[in-house]
Amino acid sequence: TRTKDVYVSLSKRASIANKVRPDFFISIHQNFFANPNISGSEIYYYRGDREGETLGSFILRELSLALGTAPRGTKIADFYLLREIRTSVIQVEVGFITNPEEEKMMALEEFSEKSALAILKGLIRYYSYE
Repeated sequence: TRTKDVYVSLSKRASIANKVRPDFFISIHQNFFANPNISGSEIYYYRGDREGETLGSFILRELSLALGTAPRGTKIADFYLLREIRTSVIQVEVGFITNPEEEKMMALEEFSEKSALAILKGLIRYYSYE
């Protein structure tokens, strides 16, 4: 929904996705928590979305392997995009920006490349059921 670092409202993102109707909508984030000791990757999906849960599990495994992050699980959430987009949606939290070690890793271009490749590998695993 974005090609530049500009704000696009959540409702606009949902509208775009609902017009395009992709197989999956994947939203990629860096997590935040008040406790700086919390670290790892986690995936959120909407309740009842079995496809999102399955894809999330594949991607989480690949992220953990590629980045060395702790796999914190695939979890049900009621986030706006998960709820409002009418296709399978996952929110990928690659790591915690509030964790000093993960924040350092996220500043490296290599981290973004590894994250993207891990997400791709998760998609490939999902579609080939390896």
